[in-house]
Amino acid sequence: MAMIETWVNQDLTAPVQVVYLPGNVFSQDNNGNLIGVNVFQDGEPATLSGSVSASVIRADGATVAVTGSLSGNQCSVVLPQACYAIPGVISIVIKLTSGSDIATIGAIVGNVYQSSTDTVVDPGEIIPSISALIEAINEAVATIPADYSELSQSAVRGNYVWNPGKLSIYPTANALPVQSCFIGNFGGSDYDNLNLPSRSTYMLDPSVFQVATIGNATFKVQIATFSHTAASRQFIRMCITGTWDTWKILSDGKYIDNQGLVWNASQLSVYATADVLPKQSVFLGNFSSSNYDNLHLPARVIYGLDASLFLIETYGNDSLTVQKATFGNSGNAKQFIRTNINGTWGAWKQSSGIDKYVIDKGGTGNNTSLVAGIIEAYEAGIKNIKVLAGTYDMVAEYQSYYGSDWETDLLNSSYSSGLPIGNGMVLDFAPGAVVTFDYSDGRNANINERTAAFMAKQGDYEIYGLDISCNNIRYCIHDELAGVGSYRHIYSNCKMSMIDDENTAWKSCQCIGGGLGKSGNIEIRNCMFYSDNNGGSTGLGAVSYHNGEYAGIKSFISITGCYFDGNNGTFRASWYGVSTLVTHVIASNNSLKIAPIIRPETSESTVENVEFTGFNNIIR
Repeated sequence: MAMIETWVNQDLTAPVQVVYLPGNVFSQDNNGNLIGVNVFQDGEPATLSGSVSASVIRADGATVAVTGSLSGNQCSVVLPQACYAIPGVISIVIKLTSGSDIATIGAIVGNVYQSSTDTVVDPGEIIPSISALIEAINEAVATIPADYSELSQSAVRGNYVWNPGKLSIYPTANALPVQSCFIGNFGGSDYDNLNLPSRSTYMLDPSVFQVATIGNATFKVQIATFSHTAASRQFIRMCITGTWDTWKILSDGKYIDNQGLVWNASQLSVYATADVLPKQSVFLGNFSSSNYDNLHLPARVIYGLDASLFLIETYGNDSLTVQKATFGNSGNAKQFIRTNINGTWGAWKQSSGIDKYVIDKGGTGNNTSLVAGIIEAYEAGIKNIKVLAGTYDMVAEYQSYYGSDWETDLLNSSYSSGLPIGNGMVLDFAPGAVVTFDYSDGRNANINERTAAFMAKQGDYEIYGLDISCNNIRYCIHDELAGVGSYRHIYSNCKMSMIDDENTAWKSCQCIGGGLGKSGNIEIRNCMFYSDNNGGSTGLGAVSYHNGEYAGIKSFISITGCYFDGNNGTFRASWYGVSTLVTHVIASNNSLKIAPIIRPETSESTVENVEFTGFNNIIR
């Protein structure tokens, strides 16, 4: 099939210019576009060697790495399906690698247009959405009987007797199919090779036993039952992504009382939630999401869990009960644990290490305070932070965190310049999460001048959905790395307001601002900014950056789809320092109160090391 080809020309003696993709790109395509660069040296076709690659940055901020091809003086890449997945702005940066040398030879910005929606129409009926279709499928699955008694009659297809004659089909317990129940009948010499509980350790009679297997290829559970001797015994083990753990004995065979029950939607009338599961029991869960969310289990959304299959183990007595929940069917295995002391259940804790830190005013997360939570998560090295709905008053939280003399203690702390963000942190604010830092009653000039709500630390970070209003402090976010390091900072779907009523020092009144690092990649997309100050300064911006003061500074800033308002309702970039490399700023599809400002940061800033490219912007 022919594909659409787009070629740009680049001379190695000239700076790389950002080119807008002339053609249209549509979602759900695959290998539909070839993007190429004709490379010249002083106007003549260049002699090239090495390899070609491209970084394709989608509208959701994800980067798709693409391997390209080199022919003569032509470098090209073909866009795979992942590049078309998200409608919106797409940027393509093509690089040529030769030995240890890497050079950018092309930068193309375009737009992926949506080619379909999630509403599907057939000749007879409208399916309202893909999510509704999936939910309908899950509800249908939940109606399928899944307890062991049903399995032994139908799904087992004859309730096979797993004896020596069957060893050629299923040589060990590891090979037994899921959704099956097998009766074993072996002499001791055969049994010992079947990956079953040890005969000698547990004094088992191998002649008759049952092995039930539930799950799927990623997450399986086996339960072995021996009930023909004086004392019944049961064992359980799990297989996660192909690896079986060891057999564990269930206390005194009490699991037999539950008959291997699968705790699915039809059993909700018996055990409505995980809180009322009997002691010394093991239950397999099988639910659609709508059922799962009412069962007092670990939160699906917070931990990214697949609700369809999980294991709940309950041990203990009325004074102290312990529950363990295992999920292994949606990627990496996750386990959770909680305790019940004298009738009161504690919160679920992830026992295999926290992969998402939750801040919730309602008390269901790891912390109720944004100030305390961000500091704790940052110091613990937790990268994924979710802030749930609620109003987070940072002045009140600092007072609670540091006490009555909070201003002095804040300025003496390690975080006097703002809550730390960096080192790969992803900060995700849920709809309804609102942050305020109103220092209108404050009189400490150092807080007015130096403190921000958030302060960039070394390394990457991403911020999604932040809704913040600040008064009389330096910044909402101080994105200042002062020439240090390489990093990527992303701001997406944020709403920021900064007002200076007190004529504070610097009078800059910035929602986002600071000095660039050595090699920064900053993306600001689909945000709203409001900035007002009464300091009488001119040439300010709601968002502003200046180049770093050192040599070798070269960064890239992209601002797309943003709305700027207030008397500082614009973007400003300043040249600064001694670097002769050029920082590129691209702004498109923004609505601004004032045209973008490019200027020297100070009167001593003489090297014009910032270059601005703008298109499709509206100045109101």
